[in-house]
Amino acid sequence: MPLYTYVVTYNGKTAVHQERRNNFKESIGQIACSLFPRFELRESDLLSVLMRSQPLPVPNAKRVWRLSLSGAEADFEMHVVETRE
Repeated sequence: MPLYTYVVTYNGKTAVHQERRNNFKESIGQIACSLFPRFELRESDLLSVLMRSQPLPVPNAKRVWRLSLSGAEADFEMHVVETRE
C-alpha cells in the first residue's frame, strides 16, 4: 500500500499529514478537517466543494497531485505525493 504525504495550506497556514491508503482521494475532506479543526465549521461550503473535487496531476511530476479552492474568505490548497517502496 503506498504512502501518501498531504501538504495542506489553508488561509496562510501549512500542515503536513501522512498515511497509507489504497486511494488517496477517499480521505481528502477528513484530512482537511483533522489538520485544521475549525475548517468544517468555518468553511462548510468550501468543504462541500472539496469533497466533490478531484485533485489534478501536477505537470512534469510523477505521482503528485494538486487541489486548489477559493472560498469567500478562505484559500485552500493541497498537494498529495505518493511514495512507493
